[in-house]
Amino acid sequence: MYTKQVFLEQVESAWDELVEVLAKYKETQMMLPGVTGSWSAKDILAHISWFEHEMIGVLQQRALVGSEWWNLPVDERTQKIYESNKDRAYDAVRAQFFQTHKDLWALLQDLSEEELTSASKFREMPPDWAPVDLLTGNTHKHYREHAQSLRAWHANRQESL
Repeated sequence: MYTKQVFLEQVESAWDELVEVLAKYKETQMMLPGVTGSWSAKDILAHISWFEHEMIGVLQQRALVGSEWWNLPVDERTQKIYESNKDRAYDAVRAQFFQTHKDLWALLQDLSEEELTSASKFREMPPDWAPVDLLTGNTHKHYREHAQSLRAWHANRQESL
């Protein structure tokens, strides 16, 4: 069984890994495209923040709520997130990235074991869903996916210098 403790440990571990990878970047590197397609590391921070912000809404309202963009195909939703953040200043994106995670982390810690595993604790959540699955895909699995691409891009940039 997937426990709250195990879930929180995975979130914390993956977050720490992501932050560790980001610490290797100089601020000027954060703006360079090419980490994932044309995205910069800054774009990835904004992308992760969007998903965490959506999970904050779900947890605060104990309901399957959120942006209308969830109804879009993944690629279209991802593009909209990118477009809405691409011109934002790095400092603003970075500040939001850390604040959003801090806010989400506090809400995750307050979840009961039952709330983490039972769809009945969240309005409009399909009964065959487990909130932990939704949260997992938008936290630690998401962090690890992007940490991997950030790590690879940074390593390739260092080799080419």
